[in-house]
Amino acid sequence: MSEEWPIELIQQLVLDRIGKHSIDTVLPPGWTVLMQILTFDDKGVSGHTNHIAVSKACKSLPSNINVYELRSVPIWHKYFPIIDLINPYLLLGKSHSVDYVNNPSGILRVQTAMRLGHKSQMLWFRWLWILFSRYMIVNELYPR
Repeated sequence: MSEEWPIELIQQLVLDRIGKHSIDTVLPPGWTVLMQILTFDDKGVSGHTNHIAVSKACKSLPSNINVYELRSVPIWHKYFPIIDLINPYLLLGKSHSVDYVNNPSGILRVQTAMRLGHKSQMLWFRWLWILFSRYMIVNELYPR
């Protein structure tokens, strides 16, 4: 895919969604609402131009919005998640990361969501991604 999404438009859409879904309520004393966005890093997980555009758009959001970026890994690591199971400390737990490891029922839930929610995208290589991708099991998020 060579067409890129306009970054300014993405920024505006993200800000519109934040405004639409923000909680407008009275909180107990001492409580605060933290706005958090999970997005791609500047490599876009697979180099996808629109993933990269979303990452760029989120870099310039207001500082009161916590933005966490999903770490892209090399292709050999993406399809061999056993590396993380053998030695999770080798690649996980880097400074300031938030690491998420899915349990078996969570993996099935994500696989089902991908199959049912993205039917038009279910080409042969997507099936490989669903079955073997590290991102079904382990994700590393870094603050912007």
